[in-house]
Amino acid sequence: MNNDINVKVSSFGFANTYVLAVEDECFIIDPAVELKEIIRMVDNKKVLGVILTHGHYDHFVNLFETLSHYNTKVYMQRDAFIKVNDANLSYQFAFTKKPVQTLSPEDTIFLHDGMSVPLKSKKIKVIQTPGHTSCSISLRIDNILFTGDTLFRLGIGRYDLATANQYKLSESIKKLLSIKDDCIVYPGHDEATSVHFEAKNNPFYLKIK
Repeated sequence: MNNDINVKVSSFGFANTYVLAVEDECFIIDPAVELKEIIRMVDNKKVLGVILTHGHYDHFVNLFETLSHYNTKVYMQRDAFIKVNDANLSYQFAFTKKPVQTLSPEDTIFLHDGMSVPLKSKKIKVIQTPGHTSCSISLRIDNILFTGDTLFRLGIGRYDLATANQYKLSESIKKLLSIKDDCIVYPGHDEATSVHFEAKNNPFYLKIK
């Protein structure tokens, strides 16, 4: 791993939450764990924003509390904004009966394929990876890759939910596993893996490559 970049992970929620830091600044990726855990992970770093890999509720359980606590904005793909504001599309009611909270465009910075988000001297590259949902994105910074629910260790995201598409997921998997560098892969669930390991061992990819 690049020594300039620090990644903290907590899986004490419905999905993995990451704090991606360079020096004294950071982004929170998928605030699924409790706010007190996020505060612990952030420590004394400056939070530049929250990034959602996609708009399913299990990945943004504590989004609104996090945005309020850090007085910051959320970065996401435009279709994710629609899902966050719709409890049926986000599948919120599969996880909780809490009232639906909604975002305004003013709270949000919209991401698109190829866009770069600055983090100190580094840049986080946005890679559109639809398939699990229409709004799925992956994030690359140096040799680190956050894949949300697109790619897991020896697995892939499900494609039987609203706006999912098996063909697009296949193309997204091919895109990620064609990366020549052996990036560390931090998925939305379960443990970390790597691009080269998945390219050699992921059973779904071996069928479609």
